[in-house]
Parts: sequence; C-alpha cells; structure tokens
Amino acid sequence: MIGRARIFLLLLFVATQLAAQQSARAEGRTTVRGVVVDALNGDPLPNTMIRLVDDRRGVLADSLGRFVIPNVRIGTQLVAVKQYGYEELDFEVDFEADNPSLRIELEPGPVALQGFDVVADRLAVMKQRMQSRRNAAPVSVRVIDQERLNRSAARDMVDFLNLQGVQLASCATRRGPQAATSFQPASSSGGSSMSSCVLRRGQAVEPTVYIDEARTIWGLDELAMYKPYEMYLVEVYSNGGQVRAYTHNFMERMARRLIALIHVGLWFDR
Repeated sequence: MIGRARIFLLLLFVATQLAAQQSARAEGRTTVRGVVVDALNGDPLPNTMIRLVDDRRGVLADSLGRFVIPNVRIGTQLVAVKQYGYEELDFEVDFEADNPSLRIELEPGPVALQGFDVVADRLAVMKQRMQSRRNAAPVSVRVIDQERLNRSAARDMVDFLNLQGVQLASCATRRGPQAATSFQPASSSGGSSMSSCVLRRGQAVEPTVYIDEARTIWGLDELAMYKPYEMYLVEVYSNGGQVRAYTHNFMERMARRLIALIHVGLWFDR
C-alpha cells in the first residue's frame, strides 16, 4: 500500500507540474528580435518605430535596423511599423516561446525613392532647427524624445506628462494663459479630463500648447486627444508653462519639405 501511495503521489506531482508548465506557457512571455529593411534594396532602416499595439509599447530600431522587444506576451499580437518616407505596415504575428525573429520589409514611398539619406538629412536639419530654438529660450526646456514616447503605456499625452513629472491641476475657469483662482491637484494616475492646467509657483496656470507649430485653442484638453506613440518629440518649457508637441505626421511632411520655425522670442509666454 505504501508503494502504491508513493506512486500515486508521484503521478499527482507530475500531473501538477505539467499543468503548471502549460499554464505558464499560456500566460508566458518571450523576447522578440528582428530587423527592418528596405524592401527594394535590403538596406537596414535605422530608427524605425516598431510597436506592439495591444501592449501599448514599442521600440526603435538601432543603426543597423535591428530591434529587441523583451517581455512580449506569447500569442497573437498586432504589430505596427513606421518609418518616415515609407509605407506604414500593420500585421499580426503569433509569437511563440522560443525567442521569435522577424524580418520586416518596408515599401518606400515617393519621398524615400529619392533615397533614405535625403529623408534623414531633412529630418536632421529640422531637429537642428528645433535644438537651436531651444538653446535660445530664456527659460529651462525639457525634451522628451521618440524613444521614451514610444515605450510609454500612458493612456494619453496629458497622462504621459503627469507621469513625466509635470505637475497638473484642474482649472476652476478657463482664461487662456492666465492663472486660475482655485484648483485641485491632479491625481497621480493622470486624469486628463480634469487636468487642463499646470501647477506653477503655487498657482494653477493654463499653459500655452502648440501641436505641430500651431497654437491650440483648448490647450492640454486638446493635447489629451493624442497618444504618446503618435508623437515624435515633445518640448516642455518652464516646467510646463508651454508645451510644444510634434506628431509623426508633421515630421513626415518635413521629410518632404522643410519649414522655418518661429523664433523663440516672438511667441514665448513666461
């Protein structure tokens, strides 16, 4: 009887372990590696954005077009890929546990047919113009780059700014870029619907907000309509007194035709 009991317990233990392994596999995670290339010539495409839509996060490809996404949920996932000058690509992948590898080929658009270097040079010029304007600003400027935006799982851009340390407050009244007479601090979890002001020097102030070089009417409430991954770059001036955000669509236009930026002294509200 003792021997049979031991065999029964052993079989029960094995069955339990197998069930646990199957459960872990079903809820498991894996690491995804891959490379992004030009579909016509096979050249690597650096700084391509690869995003897991369901997980609301992503990464940028390195200088050789390679990327690594750790801790990916096993199973079917929707992948979105974007590179300036190329056709956007969305596709589903059934990720397995054995470290899957992807080769993503992007079809060049009309701009990219001029050459990837031409597109990269135009974007570099635009980024240099932005940098020069920030350097000329008479106040502190914080820059939030594409990589940080792409990795964020924040539900909208105002939630993202809150998580990045911008002190938000709900405005009692709307008076443009003027201090409100009373406010309620925003919750630490975000809450963009009640947080249309920033807290500066103990006052709730409605900041000036620019999206793609155009001043918004509704400030942060309008910015909350965007997701972090939709932005290429965000500039936060004077602890949130002014926010300037640039979408990927804007940078796509800059890859086709550059524009001059307004000088810092002409538009800044302290």
